[in-house]
Amino acid sequence: MANLKVEHIYKSFDGNKVLKDINIEIQEGELVSLLGPSGCGKTTLLKVIAGLELPDEGKVFFDGEDYTKLESNKRNALIVFQDYGLFPHMTIEENIGFGLKVRGVNKIERKKRIVEMLDLIQLQDKGKNYPHELSGGQKQRVALARAVIVQPKILLLDEPFSNLDTNLKETMRDFVLHIQSKVKITTILVTHDKEEAFMMSQKVAVIMDGEINQYGSPGEVYNAPATRQVSDFIGEANYIQGKIIDGVFISNIGNYNTPIDNKDIAYLLIRYNEIELTKETSEIKCIVLDRKYAGKNTVYKVSINDNSILTLTSNNSNFQVGDKGFLKFNLKAINIY
Repeated sequence: MANLKVEHIYKSFDGNKVLKDINIEIQEGELVSLLGPSGCGKTTLLKVIAGLELPDEGKVFFDGEDYTKLESNKRNALIVFQDYGLFPHMTIEENIGFGLKVRGVNKIERKKRIVEMLDLIQLQDKGKNYPHELSGGQKQRVALARAVIVQPKILLLDEPFSNLDTNLKETMRDFVLHIQSKVKITTILVTHDKEEAFMMSQKVAVIMDGEINQYGSPGEVYNAPATRQVSDFIGEANYIQGKIIDGVFISNIGNYNTPIDNKDIAYLLIRYNEIELTKETSEIKCIVLDRKYAGKNTVYKVSINDNSILTLTSNNSNFQVGDKGFLKFNLKAINIY
C-alpha cells in the first residue's frame, strides 16, 4: 500500500496535449476513480503512474519518494486491463502465481498463497483449468488475483468491466470492493461509467480534455458539480437561464441568493430527482407534455411558466399528458453557474 501524489503532470503525443497540469493525491488504502469520456487522458495518466509512460513534465511520488523515472517493473504498481491479459498456455494456478515466480518466491510459499487467492476469488475448483475454459467474469477474477497476490503498492484498473454484461458487471463491482476491503490496496479505477465511479469510490476525479475538472467525494461531484462541463457529463440535470444582480439569481421561475458576482447570463442547475411534481399550489405552474414509466420512477417532461421545458423523475405515476400541476424545487440541491 502507498500514498500517491501526482504533481503538475503534462504529457503530449505528436504535439497533442493529452495531460495538462494534472495534480492529485490519493491516500493509502483509498479506492479512487478517474472518471471521464473516452479520449480524455484517463488511461494515459494510469500509465504514467505505472511507469509505462514518462511524463513530459511533472513528478510522481509513492510514499513521498520520487518515482517519476523509476522503471515500471521496480515501482510495484500493477495494471489490470479490460482484456484480462491471461497467458493461454498456463493453468489458472500458474497464471495467478506467475508474478510470485518472477519475484523468486519459493514453490511452497507460492502454492500456499495461490490456494489462499483461489479461495478469495471463489474459484477453488478451477486451479487446473485453462483461461479458455472460464467465463468472462471468472477470467476477470483471475486477472485481479494475479495482480493482488504480489501485494502491489498500487492497483490500477483500466476499464476492467467494460467487456462484461450488466448483471456480471454488478457482480464484479461487488467482488472488487470485497477484495479491496480485504487487502486494503490503494486502488485507482479508470471508467467512463459515472454510476460505477460513484458506487465504488471514496473519491472521484473527473477528467475532461486532459485536465482534472473536479476531485471530491461521489456526493460532492454529483450534487455540486464544479463546472458546467462536469454537470453535462454527469447528466440528469436541467438548466434555467437567468441573470445575477447584487447577489441574487433572477429568473422566470423565481429568485435565489448566490455568492456569485453580477452576471448578465447565468444558469441555475437542478437535477431531475430534486424536482417534485405535485397538485399542491406553488409559484411554478406546469403542464405535463410527456411521461415515460421507468419502473420505480416515472420520467416527466413539463412546460413551465415561460414555456421552458424541464425534465423530472418522480415516484408519483398518476400524472397524465395534458395534466396541470405545480413544481417544487429542493432548494438545498440548487447550483448556480
